[in-house]
Amino acid sequence: MLLSVVLHIHHNVSLRACSAALYEVTQLYGQKIKRISATTIRSWSMRMGHYHLQMRLAAGSYVLIADESILIGNQKLLVLLAVRQREALCRIAPLTMQDVSVIHVQSNTSWKGVDIAAIIQQTGQEPGVRFAYAVSDKGNNLRKAFSICQIIHIEDVTH
Repeated sequence: MLLSVVLHIHHNVSLRACSAALYEVTQLYGQKIKRISATTIRSWSMRMGHYHLQMRLAAGSYVLIADESILIGNQKLLVLLAVRQREALCRIAPLTMQDVSVIHVQSNTSWKGVDIAAIIQQTGQEPGVRFAYAVSDKGNNLRKAFSICQIIHIEDVTH
C-alpha cells in the first residue's frame, strides 16, 4: 500500500496505474495478490494526508504563507502553510514539498480576520513555534489577522 500511495502522491501516477503497478511488482516477487482497487489506494492516500495535517510543527522560527483562495460554490478555502527558517541554509530556489508544512486547510462561507487570527494563534501556541513574518496577497482579512497576531506582513507583489 505504501508503494501505491507514494506513486500516487509523489509521482502523480493515476490510481488505476498504481493498482496495476503494485500488482506487477508483487508478481515479480512471486506473490499472489488480488488487484487492489483504486478506491482503496485513494482512501489510504487521504489517510496519509490527514496524518500529515495532524502533525505538529517542530520548535523553531517559521514563515507563514496564507491564502484565501478557490471558491467552491459559496465556500472559500483558507490555506495556511509554514516554511521553516534555516539560518545556516540560504538558497535561491523554488520551494519544494519537503520545505512546506500544511498547517491548516478549511472551507467556510466567509473568513474574517479574527477567525483567521484564532487559527494562527492556535498553531503559534505550540511550544517553541513562532512566525517571523507572513506572506500573502493584499486581502484585508489576512492583513487584519496578521495585525491581531502581531506578525510582520509581506505582500505578494507578483499580482
